[in-house]
Amino acid sequence: MQKIRVEAGQNKTIYSHLNASGHVFFRISNKSNTNKAKLWWVKGPFGSIENLGEFKGTGKIKIKGVLWGKLRIGQLDSSTVVQVHDDPRVNTNFPSIEF
Repeated sequence: MQKIRVEAGQNKTIYSHLNASGHVFFRISNKSNTNKAKLWWVKGPFGSIENLGEFKGTGKIKIKGVLWGKLRIGQLDSSTVVQVHDDPRVNTNFPSIEF
């Protein structure tokens, strides 16, 4: 499990993937004890943004993005520690290229 510290007022990538599917599991804990944050995906191939809304405490989110994705966190009211882990698998098997 990866631990990431994020300060109030910061936005930060807490998880990223390449060609994966599955789920991301998280736990949010902060000094103010609200334990909440806004989460969103930045998804490849074109960098579109999908707002997931506000989350509190622990949860599970489906991995998004066809080729790549970044799970971002923000709108924190105090110093926050986020614990993140995943259960990835290959999303798309691309044909092999031989030269």
